[in-house]
Amino acid sequence: MKAPVLRRWRSLLLLCLMLASLPTWAARAWLDRDEIELGETVTLNVQGDAGGSEPDFSVLGSDFDIVGQSSQSQINFVNGQRSASTLWAVALSPKAEGVIGIPAFDVGAEKTDPLTLTVKPPSATADAHAGDDVFLEVETTPNDPYVQQQVRFVVRLYYAVTLLEGQLDEPDAQGVEFRRSGNDRNYQKVMSNRRYNVVERRYLVLPERSGEVTIPGVRFRGRAVDPSRRGFGFGGGRAISAHSPAQTLNVRPQPGGSGTPWLPAEQLRLLDNRDQLPEQVEVGEPITLDQRLGVLGLAGSQLPELTLPPIDGANVYPDQSSSREEDVEGMVRATTSRKFAIVPSRPGSIDIPAQTLSWWNTVTDQAEQVTLPPRRITVVPAAGAASEVAPPASTEPATTS
Repeated sequence: MKAPVLRRWRSLLLLCLMLASLPTWAARAWLDRDEIELGETVTLNVQGDAGGSEPDFSVLGSDFDIVGQSSQSQINFVNGQRSASTLWAVALSPKAEGVIGIPAFDVGAEKTDPLTLTVKPPSATADAHAGDDVFLEVETTPNDPYVQQQVRFVVRLYYAVTLLEGQLDEPDAQGVEFRRSGNDRNYQKVMSNRRYNVVERRYLVLPERSGEVTIPGVRFRGRAVDPSRRGFGFGGGRAISAHSPAQTLNVRPQPGGSGTPWLPAEQLRLLDNRDQLPEQVEVGEPITLDQRLGVLGLAGSQLPELTLPPIDGANVYPDQSSSREEDVEGMVRATTSRKFAIVPSRPGSIDIPAQTLSWWNTVTDQAEQVTLPPRRITVVPAAGAASEVAPPASTEPATTS
């Protein structure tokens, strides 16, 4: 085979090997919201390998009106490897209330998982403003929290005009701490036969004291296109504004007998691996107890430090704690974990004591406890270690008097 032909075959083989080594994207689908009201839009996202064909979204026509669709390609480099994917975004408007199933989609040789969307009846709160070019809606849940309990605070900006610019003020109030939760959500909603664009911004409100707390209304100021004017330049358009009503929180004090530390939360789990530790270890052989505390409704700074009481017959060496936070439907889920090295110092047994943590369930509005049971582990002498030996019994015959 001639050299130029051989080089071409080698180049083609190398190209095929490179393409075969590129990581592929597993097809997946997700909704930007799992629960909406009738009249609102929801965005269905489908992502797959760049080589896959566009999914057949016409199957959604029986349950939805497709009001918009777009796609974009993405290229990523991970550990020196190049990967490409395509993301399809479809704006859907449900035709009826209820739980709607969204089927799996074929993306190339792969298939996405099916999804479900809950469509609730339209609320009457925003309808009171239907017909306005722009208005604000604020929602707080709950309105009677305990001190230091997280409160969902949602601001929704509705506008049915073309905005040139706008500024939505951040909420502020005495006696509470505000914290942004997640990214803004953008969707559409039809009210009184008029389609509104909606920007939904979520916060966590942390009351710092008990009693009545007033959160002033939020204000929006901007400029919109004025259809009666043509050829306006910079700074043109007409001024628009909106202001939401003030919100009042009736903050309850910490209940008596609720325990210390005060942990008002929706969920709490305390776990460790004591049931998986060995039944028997040698003196000096370390075992690792791995504890984890997860709480929905508290920030990481509110969680207690994980500790282990002294253990008779063993030395305990705690590791540094690690923690993380994530947004879960407008609430913070905080997790802290810590490892403890337990080193037996003598034969016999060691007892890992029971541990109990008290907390306040804000869903059931009552005190609860989570308990880790005690655990006993047998400790034997280390292999090859000298052990105490009893002196041999005398072989001399017993004397009689």
